[in-house]
Amino acid sequence: MPEHDMIWMTGVNGDGPGQAILEAIRANPELCEHAVPEGLCIVPRETLEKLLGADATENLAMIGSGAVMRYAAHARYDAEQRQQRGAQ
Repeated sequence: MPEHDMIWMTGVNGDGPGQAILEAIRANPELCEHAVPEGLCIVPRETLEKLLGADATENLAMIGSGAVMRYAAHARYDAEQRQQRGAQ
């Protein structure tokens, strides 16, 4: 979550970003259901594998990861631009 200067650590007490995300969803489902931007959807990997097969599922997972990374890069850039404007 670069816009919040957060870095995820894995392997600490068995926790990691995936576990934290699942816990947040369980704790705040009404907030999380609106967190997915229009144009994206979340489908369990198991469901995709049943419908499309393992290779197609892996390709879709990579596309999803790329979308998240692009969003993070844009968010970081926007935050840096706001910070620079504030410093002027």
